Amino acid sequence: MIPSSRPIRGRAKNNADGSENLMREAYRQGVAQAMSQFGIET
Repeated sequence: MIPSSRPIRGRAKNNADGSENLMREAYRQGVAQAMSQFGIET
């Protein structure tokens, strides 16, 4: 875990799995974009 240069109050839990949520969101957007590109309703 990389220590943050500035403290983030009330977001310690979100910070722990923030990258995982970011990847999941990016994956979801990528899937939706690909599906719409191939004409599949999301």
